[in-house]
Amino acid sequence: MISGKPHLGTDRLVKILREMRSALKDRGVCIEFNTKVVDLLVDDAKGKCNGVKYEVRREDGVKEMKELEADAVVVATGHSANDVYKMLIQKGVEMEAKSSAMGFRIEHPQALINEAQYGVNQAHFAKVPLRKRGEDRDPLLPVADYRLAAHNAYVSPNGNDSYSCYSFCMCPGGQIVPTSVDENALCVNGMSFSTRSSKWANSGLVATVGTREYSAFQDSKGEISLAQAALLFQQSIETKAATMGGGDLVAPAQRVIDFLNRRVSEQSQLPETTYRPGIRSAPLHELYPPEMYQAFYNGLERFASQIPGYSGEHALLIGPESRTSSVVRVLRDSETLMAKGMASLFPAGEGAGFSGGIVSAAVDGIRIANSISKIYEVQQLT
Repeated sequence: MISGKPHLGTDRLVKILREMRSALKDRGVCIEFNTKVVDLLVDDAKGKCNGVKYEVRREDGVKEMKELEADAVVVATGHSANDVYKMLIQKGVEMEAKSSAMGFRIEHPQALINEAQYGVNQAHFAKVPLRKRGEDRDPLLPVADYRLAAHNAYVSPNGNDSYSCYSFCMCPGGQIVPTSVDENALCVNGMSFSTRSSKWANSGLVATVGTREYSAFQDSKGEISLAQAALLFQQSIETKAATMGGGDLVAPAQRVIDFLNRRVSEQSQLPETTYRPGIRSAPLHELYPPEMYQAFYNGLERFASQIPGYSGEHALLIGPESRTSSVVRVLRDSETLMAKGMASLFPAGEGAGFSGGIVSAAVDGIRIANSISKIYEVQQLT
């Protein structure tokens, strides 16, 4: 690797995934599509997971229930499978809440970021040229990106709670896309194709969330754990955002200058956006708790002093960016990596709360595979 900031692009990742799938099939792996795990097969007497129950949706639309028995079950669903979290809790798997970050996607003209980072006289060197057949020309400078952080952007009056605000997963020459699995629970993210040739730049603009926000969703009887409350908080944000957008994955949006002044933007004044399902003017300053809004406000004020125009009339907020990482962690035995409360069940990756990106999730997967291999060899020897 020779690049300090290597970039593949979503279009190239699609090809890589196809090659990975082909390689796995060549090694005897069976990959099922239109298939959803709905329950675990459990030996209650031993507290052991023996497989999964799953639902297959056939081409004619009919759903068929099946079971698959296994010596070990790996749960690597990513951090958006809330139905799996709920299933694990019902099965007695131990889980804890963990801090995360939530916020918005902020979008600017890429030219604005280029000028801020390279200067007016050099910014034109970052333009992506037209590609002719048989040629593969690159600009003299890559389209500019940024990384911004405001630590302790807001501290509560009693000093007990502090919130940081920072950019996350910045996508130069990119676009904003929906990542919802349910149109009644909206969530957005950003991506860039390999050429990064979009006229727009976007980034997550997020603030830290934790126990203070989660505990508001606990009940007085103590029947809702903090982990369950964390999931409810996340769900409440996404449901509220979907309502603000009006449905059909239309996202709520607000100009940054209006967000800072706590006023709803005029629909006609919303800047052009890459978000294809459409945007609707909404009071995003009311989406999160007041403490988080203050962290966003202070962070944006600071970032505007670092990148001219960052909070200007061309800056647009689209929400919510609510899944930067899992809000819960599935507890594991430190030696076997099995889930606490369920033998032979191996939670892995981002969804289990043990990684925060593609590389760290892959590393955690290797740890899980090594643990399963070791346990299997021991069982074979005995």
